[in-house]
Amino acid sequence: MDPLDIGLHKVASPLYQHALAERDALNEKLLQRGKDLDRAGFDAQVKVTSRSTLLFHLAGGVRQVITASAGKFHVRRKNLDAGRAGSPDAHRAENFSPNALFRPVVQDYLLPTAAYIAGPAEISYFAQSEVVYGICLEGCQ
Repeated sequence: MDPLDIGLHKVASPLYQHALAERDALNEKLLQRGKDLDRAGFDAQVKVTSRSTLLFHLAGGVRQVITASAGKFHVRRKNLDAGRAGSPDAHRAENFSPNALFRPVVQDYLLPTAAYIAGPAEISYFAQSEVVYGICLEGCQ
């Protein structure tokens, strides 16, 4: 299975759109989860800031972080504005890629999971991404 397959991205498109639409709620929960993990003596695997999103933008073979501020999305200081980043193809699902916290959610959205074997670092991502499952998967069912 090729994670860059356009068909897979098209199937995941509702999940990508939901992650952007619910960015503020997701970010708030992820920031709180980071504080909770810190208080419990654990390190967050992925740094989440007030500008974080769960997606990268793919263009010309380059994967760039999508950030948010003032109600808008940005890729390298260019507005992404509702899924468009300066090119007519920017809004297409194949131009998005999940970050480490969102990848397992996208995977479980696309494929049923009967069993999962992971190493310690990968398992620790789940301590953070659990909040993403609740908002994204329930919102796209």
